[in-house]
Amino acid sequence: MENNSNDQEKLKNMEHVEHDYEHHQRNPGPSHEAVHQENDEGAGPALIWIIPPLVLVLIITWLLFML
Repeated sequence: MENNSNDQEKLKNMEHVEHDYEHHQRNPGPSHEAVHQENDEGAGPALIWIIPPLVLVLIITWLLFML
């Protein structure tokens, strides 16, 4: 129940996407904030340290079983 009220509250507080339609027609691209968004909490650094060693271990395991 609490999540439902929070969702409704967020919808009430959201800004309208189109508030200057004429400007949007002249410049239809995405906003500057959408393109240049900072992402300091992403999964990228973790994936860089997890995926290559995992692939390496899988290749070595596969080679050992194939020989």
